[in-house]
Amino acid sequence: MQPTASKGSQYWLQHCLLHHREHLDRVISEACGLTQPLVWASPLPPRFNEFRDAAFLKALGLEQFSEKLEQFWPKQGPCWDGLAVSGQTRILVEAKANLTEWVSDGKASAPKSIELIRKSLDEVSAALKAKPHIDWSRGLFQFANRLAHQWFLKDRCGIDTRLVFLSFTSDSTHLPHSKEEFIGALKIAEALLGLGSRHEGRRYFHVFIDVNDLS
Repeated sequence: MQPTASKGSQYWLQHCLLHHREHLDRVISEACGLTQPLVWASPLPPRFNEFRDAAFLKALGLEQFSEKLEQFWPKQGPCWDGLAVSGQTRILVEAKANLTEWVSDGKASAPKSIELIRKSLDEVSAALKAKPHIDWSRGLFQFANRLAHQWFLKDRCGIDTRLVFLSFTSDSTHLPHSKEEFIGALKIAEALLGLGSRHEGRRYFHVFIDVNDLS
């Protein structure tokens, strides 16, 4: 069986789940301090479906929080690259192989959606005591909205949740970047969002996989 994606982080995550799941599980478990086996909910072969909104909650067995999510974030929220469960802990995965993918703005156009997003981002930013240099809905929106959803599950719903930023380095299918380049870019992103590094290892975890090791 082959991945349905042809390049980038989507390809490499699918490739890992098909051919290197033990390695993938180990590096994520070690980074997050997990003691129970990882059970992946998505993307799973053969279709490698990815989920968002109420569907991502259902995939994690958390459909009882669907109404709360609607009050926190409008529809067409983050589409998760990966979702997994380890014991009672939920794992949210955002994968990247290209640094420019991190540059993103919110795409909502409906006034009510924009208002809800800003309200929730402001709430999360304040709760995390962030001191941002940029608007969380502009520039680094993907980083911000993924972190907001981790906060939603952990703080509003009381579910132990780990957010994993999975970086595939030396990507031979598209635009290769080194681990050092990823680390530098991510530190800049954290500083711009006003996070510093105090939330790394508590709210979110950086995991790096060199595709050259995936023989």
